[in-house]
Amino acid sequence: MRKRNLLLIFMSLLLMLYLLPACSGGNDEIPEALKRLITETVDTRVNQEFKLIRQFDMVSGYMWRETYDEESLELLKSTVETETLADGSIILLQAFFFKALKKGTVLITLEYRRASLGGPMIAKTELIQVNIR
Repeated sequence: MRKRNLLLIFMSLLLMLYLLPACSGGNDEIPEALKRLITETVDTRVNQEFKLIRQFDMVSGYMWRETYDEESLELLKSTVETETLADGSIILLQAFFFKALKKGTVLITLEYRRASLGGPMIAKTELIQVNIR
């Protein structure tokens, strides 16, 4: 289990190193290695708002954390919402409300992580491509 956590941390750090050049503010060229990791694409316009929603389990201690280019996007708010399923059970959702600031293609990284004494434990990483016209 410890080896798995170390591997996840290493992979996340490596991913972040690749993301830095791609998130330099409206860069239209995303490296091929990153294109394969994209889990969602959002098409929007300058000054338009959009929302990303992810399910989470508060009991586990894991929550979604966002990383994005602040020159191209503004995080308006991050909230916790609930949804009631047909069987009456309730699920928790994290909602991220963004506003596009300038034209280009940027990436948002969402990490499903929790804090621990040994540093953050990352269970999942998602890469969202945002195309701003």
